[in-house]
Amino acid sequence: MGFIEAVKTCLIEKPVTMQGRAPRSEYWWYFLFQMILVGGMSAYNYAAMTAGPEAAALQGGPLSLAILAVGTVLIIPAWSVSVRRMHDRGRSGLWIAPLFLYNIVTSLMQIYIQTTGDFSLMLDGAVVLGIGGMIFGLGALVMIVYFMFRGTPGPNAYGPDPLGAQADAEIFA
Repeated sequence: MGFIEAVKTCLIEKPVTMQGRAPRSEYWWYFLFQMILVGGMSAYNYAAMTAGPEAAALQGGPLSLAILAVGTVLIIPAWSVSVRRMHDRGRSGLWIAPLFLYNIVTSLMQIYIQTTGDFSLMLDGAVVLGIGGMIFGLGALVMIVYFMFRGTPGPNAYGPDPLGAQADAEIFA
């Protein structure tokens, strides 16, 4: 599966489908798409905010809210492809729930801060978010390593192998 096909599968064909399995290529191409889109928007936003004295007016402006909106929209297909990726490895999708829960909480905090300008929440929640961030980082690292390995060959409890006979052909070619 290539870049375009993976993005199309995740955004159009299976944006909320939690059943079935997803091959590594589908997950990693969609992950790259997310990083390019949100990372590019964030880099542009940062450059615009630090460009000069008028940059302070951009703080929490429309581009910041657009980044949050795009990130929020992209998280739903990311969650479903992550669940399908866990299924491909023969595991329940519930393993990723704590990671996404932390992601949702921090996103809601960012939205609140951006829309109200109340930065006290950042200071009050710094310890909780710091500890949560370390746990999140460790969990994310485990998932990244876990997602690098090939899924269970052949059918499993979650469906047929998304690679089918192609997997064996590539290994023994």
